[in-house]
Amino acid sequence: MTSPTTGGQRVGASMEYLDYHGSVERDDDCWHGRVLHIQDVVTYSSDSIDGLALAFVDAVDDYLETCHQLGDAPCQPTTPWVAP
Repeated sequence: MTSPTTGGQRVGASMEYLDYHGSVERDDDCWHGRVLHIQDVVTYSSDSIDGLALAFVDAVDDYLETCHQLGDAPCQPTTPWVAP
């Protein structure tokens, strides 16, 4: 990951777990992010960058388990379109 920034900035790093990608952002004393490229909203947060990585994994696992319990298929991540 890249070095942290402050003031509500997107850090520019991302995380990956089970083909899901997550953003890394920082506001004051809180690290937070969102699972990217899915229609459902899945967020996570932590007081530290290391904790954020664990929170991301927990959020993805919880999302998949919740979908399973509800009998719903989880959204599959899509690849963002990039202009040639």
